[in-house]
Amino acid sequence: MSERLAIIIPAYKSLYLKDTLQSFVDQTNKSFVLYIGDDASPNDLFSIINEFQGKLNIVYKRFDENLGGQNLVAHWNRCIKMCQEEEWIWLFSDDDLLTPDCVESFYSQLELFPNEDVFHFEVDIIDGYNQIMPNNYDIFPDKLPSNEYFKRRMKMEIKSFVVEYIVRKTIFYGLGEFEYFDLAWGADDVAWIKFSQNQGIKSIRGAKVNWRLSDSNISSIEENPGIVLRKLDANIAYLLWVDNFFKIKRIEDLTSESDKFRFVFAIIQRASLFNIKQKVQIAFQTLDKLSYNNKYKIILGVIIKDCIRLTKQVVNVK
Repeated sequence: MSERLAIIIPAYKSLYLKDTLQSFVDQTNKSFVLYIGDDASPNDLFSIINEFQGKLNIVYKRFDENLGGQNLVAHWNRCIKMCQEEEWIWLFSDDDLLTPDCVESFYSQLELFPNEDVFHFEVDIIDGYNQIMPNNYDIFPDKLPSNEYFKRRMKMEIKSFVVEYIVRKTIFYGLGEFEYFDLAWGADDVAWIKFSQNQGIKSIRGAKVNWRLSDSNISSIEENPGIVLRKLDANIAYLLWVDNFFKIKRIEDLTSESDKFRFVFAIIQRASLFNIKQKVQIAFQTLDKLSYNNKYKIILGVIIKDCIRLTKQVVNVK
């Protein structure tokens, strides 16, 4: 009988890859095919992967062109195209881990709820030494509709990473794969909103994905103003996409405009290398791009004032 689950790793880094693969070896249910797409990595990933041949059902491919550095979403999609007859897709990473009961828990939930389109695992955040870090975010409810998911993300009540979701392959391709956003910023959120539009997101309890935050993780790197501006642009594109999607699908948008743009400008507040003047200048550059909409302009102005107040610094901005 062919496997029903495809787990896909778009691989580039080697530092934690062995640990990641070992967490798949440790699964109590190994009824899955592990597809690994080597993004023309300068590291010798094959030697690491080769140690696990015979322990896992691995399909490995090294791509000649490094695509992730230019368009990470395109690399995700080309790796997923490696899949064969499997019914379910789980996009994973080359440095995260999973508890031994993840695959078994997925199949148990699938047996109980065979009509679901998107399943979700709870997440622990780990450091470079596999130690669990503090996590103050809410646990996903048992079932989360797409508009409620968006609302909770905008209010920053829940964390969401691409590695914690399993999606039905017919839904993935039928609704248009992962969509392009610069730096893949918001691409996974858009995917879960889109893929869950009919059935919502079904949570799997107990089993967990361990998402890694370390010095090698792109999310932990201090960012220059250019990167912050690109992320702001991507977040604005994300907001506009959701607004249009909800209107087309006649889905009620439960999220306030204020929450949406506080979510956007949280990027600026996280950019700890910048002084307040740089932060406000970036905010105003973003505001100018939305100046066609007076409502957004007023909201953004309020957020910028909050940014200034929170830092307790006085600056002169034109």
